[in-house]
Amino acid sequence: MVAPPPPHVGNYRLLRTIGKGNFAKVKLARHVLTGKEVAVKIIDKTQLNSSSLQKCPRPNVPIPMTMSPCPQAENLLLDADANIKIADFGFSNEFSRGSKLDTFCGSPPYAAPELFQGKKYDGPEVDIWSLGVILYTLVSGSLPFDGQNLKELRERVLRGKYRIPFYMSTDCENLLKKFLILNPTKRGTLEQIMKDRWMNVGHEDDELKPYMEPVPDYKDPRRTELMVSMGYTREEIQESLVGQKYNEVMATYLLLDHKSSEVGTLGTLLFSKFTSKFVRSWLRFTWSMKTTSSLEPGEMLREIRKVLDANSCRCEPQERFVLLCAHGAPGHDSFVQWEMEVCKLPRLSLNGVRFKRIAGTSMAFKNIASKVANELKL
Repeated sequence: MVAPPPPHVGNYRLLRTIGKGNFAKVKLARHVLTGKEVAVKIIDKTQLNSSSLQKCPRPNVPIPMTMSPCPQAENLLLDADANIKIADFGFSNEFSRGSKLDTFCGSPPYAAPELFQGKKYDGPEVDIWSLGVILYTLVSGSLPFDGQNLKELRERVLRGKYRIPFYMSTDCENLLKKFLILNPTKRGTLEQIMKDRWMNVGHEDDELKPYMEPVPDYKDPRRTELMVSMGYTREEIQESLVGQKYNEVMATYLLLDHKSSEVGTLGTLLFSKFTSKFVRSWLRFTWSMKTTSSLEPGEMLREIRKVLDANSCRCEPQERFVLLCAHGAPGHDSFVQWEMEVCKLPRLSLNGVRFKRIAGTSMAFKNIASKVANELKL
């Protein structure tokens, strides 16, 4: 039996599903005229109310896929140079300075407290919170606020308490504290954050500056001639580009850009320079084999207690899978107190061990935490 041909949406041949959301699927597709692979977001309008429909300006917008998704944050993409691009603006609000917004937009784990409270809010302030969630996720491999359901997630966001992993640098922790502040008026601004020490580490002579969108080249004769050979007229090409119509004609022109690593051509990737510096600076960390296991949490706790005892550490249970640990004498420079928690890792069928410093210097904490982590046999 001959397999049916892949379905099409306009000039895009749909290949396979690469992501799913509450109201949409993202398909890997190929633009048949240029051969370029793109991501096409297909939104089920029957699932949307009238308010949501107004915030979904153009379904099925193709985004060039010359990059691969990050493993934990699905709406972040990496290009060939490891620059991060923000790729999902399926439901978004237009913000005018001086006016407040009042509708819930965005994915709940990235949503600021004021959204969960149903308050009117300022666009930049909730975006700062979301950037803080992204930073935490990039550094730790997990979300700062999570829950089994929306009610549990809301409660944790409104408490504003999150764990600082033992491997996170003090500078990175201080930057997070500028992002994840419950009071929106006290959060850092993008300008302040771009001057932050951690954001510019290793690039002190090239301080992060606001990104300026380059002037697009709408008069490339090479691309125009290619499109004419495809059947487009010069008039409709020029009309689409000058009028910024973002229709099929303009999409084809943009997909023919010879700069294969530039994915900002559709105007949806707003923080290219900012996120480029982000990825240059972030502490590269993944859960190591030393702190992850398929063992049951109870077995992991027994191994943790055994290693703590071997290193003259004291511990007492705080919650079911949380231990309060201490090493050294109180009042001494080497004294450190921390929490160890056995928890399920997001989207992985493994359990992990999280460390959180409570008291003591960062260096003393890192020394004992690293020693304990390295000796665990999980």
